[in-house]
Parts: sequence; C-alpha cells; structure tokens
Amino acid sequence: MIVDAYSERYRDAFLQFCRINRPYMDDSYLSEEELRSFQGGWQEPTFLLIDEDEAVIGAASLIWNDFMRRQNRSRFRIFGCQAGDPEHYALLWERVMRWTPDEITALFLFIPQESSDLRKRMAHLGFNIERYSFLLERRQQALSPVLWPPGYDLRQFRRGQDEQDVVDVRNAAFRRLQGSSTPITTTSLERLLDSVEHLAGGILLLYFKDTAVGVVRASREWHRGSDWLYIGMLAVVPEHQGKGLGRMLLRAALATGEFHGLFNSLLTVNAENKQAVRLYLTEGFTVNNVMECWTYSLEDS
Repeated sequence: MIVDAYSERYRDAFLQFCRINRPYMDDSYLSEEELRSFQGGWQEPTFLLIDEDEAVIGAASLIWNDFMRRQNRSRFRIFGCQAGDPEHYALLWERVMRWTPDEITALFLFIPQESSDLRKRMAHLGFNIERYSFLLERRQQALSPVLWPPGYDLRQFRRGQDEQDVVDVRNAAFRRLQGSSTPITTTSLERLLDSVEHLAGGILLLYFKDTAVGVVRASREWHRGSDWLYIGMLAVVPEHQGKGLGRMLLRAALATGEFHGLFNSLLTVNAENKQAVRLYLTEGFTVNNVMECWTYSLEDS
C-alpha cells in the first residue's frame, strides 16, 4: 500500500475512481467535463492510494486555482477511500498535509448529509461543519409572468462589452455572503463563457437607467441522467433589493431554459440565506439534498 502523487500513468484509474464515488460526494467538480479537462498539475494537487495490484483505492484531489488562492483556501475535488478504512484516510491525509502551502488557512469539501461514513471520517480527522447548502429542484411547471417596475430593462449579455458589469453586480451583491464573498474576475467569467455548459443568451443583465443592478446565469447541467437547467449567479445590488427583482430574474432564467428545451431546473443556495430559500420555494423549487461544508482550519492547528 503506497500513497503516490498523481501521474498520467494513473489517469484512467483515477478518473474511474471519481466516477464510481461521484454519487456519494458533492459532484460539483466530478462532472464528465471536469474529469475530461483534469490535468493534475500544480493547480490540481492529487494524491492516490495504490494497492499491491496497482489499483487506485483512495484519492485526495484538491483545487488550488486563482480563485482559491485569493481566498487562501483549497477545496477538495474528491477525498475518499474505497473501503472506508480509517488507516487509509490517515495515509492520504498525512500526504495532503505535507503538500499544504503555508498561505492556506483552511481546507474544505462539501458532503451530502446522507454520506454518514465520509462525515464520520472527516470528523475523526478534525474537520468541522462550517455551513449548510441546499440543492433545490424544480420539475416542469408553467412559467409565471416576468413584470418589471418602471425604469428597469432586462438585456442579454454581450460578450466583449458587458463583462465588467456582470463582475461588478455579482461582487457587490455577494460581498457578505458566506462562501461567495471572494470577488470573481473577468478572467473567471471568461472560463464560464467557454464551458460546454454555457447557453447562448444564458446571462441576463438588469439595468436601471443604464446602470447594471442585477444579473442571473442560466446554464446546462447533467443531473439525474439528463440535461437540466442550472441557475446561478442570481444577484441584485443592495440598493435595489426588496423590490421583487430577484424573483423576476429567476423567472427570466427559467424562460431562457425553456427556450433551450430545458424544462427541469436546479440550483444551490446557502441554508442561512433564508430570504433566498423562501423565494425559491415559493417559485416551485423543493429541497432535494442538504450539503454540509466540512472545513479543516489550519489557523487553529
């Protein structure tokens, strides 16, 4: 039994391990597109537990890209062992700790609440629950009308012109939202625009007297064996909140999904964001899963 750093020699075995364990973990970074683009370079430090037959029986793979570095945090793509053996987890964890740069203040991963074994292993290693997130689903339903107050104008995003408006609105709206307070950049937005999940016309910007005040992004996501609409980046700047604009942006995103033939929708929301949770529930979403953000603080160690 050895713990080895990722190399192309193990690519197929590692990706298969990810696919097998995907149903039991947060699959945000385990989609087929994510796995196809996986490189295992310095931005994706990955360590594998290899048995005597050179089979991958455990993996700890992290994300250490520009967005994570600006947070001084690193998120696990996957952290798991095939047999659930505490000694196997300890071997992987020791290797992760040897890699961890000095500037990292915390390591974290999301775990479905029903994954009792993985939750137990994280607690044993010293992780604690930092917050909760809901995965919400909306099955095909009739669309409600989109009605804007006077002075507001909804426009489709124009690439090469509106990137800064998207970034500014999103950052202003999310600056106090736990887990989303780190600002995004136009560079990270470009990556979203180039992804296979991006929908033409999927980013909508709301203007008030030619000033951007709201944004929503509708994209495609593989879920439950088919393509669903994924709604993200739903944001209204603080000065224009409380006017029902978020609800109208949500409805506009749902209509965009139907235009692309996507009649089932999903999104994620922080559980403590009670106002947003209420909005989604009243617009036909239901809670499908509860995710727990388990965090290991390096500031306390």
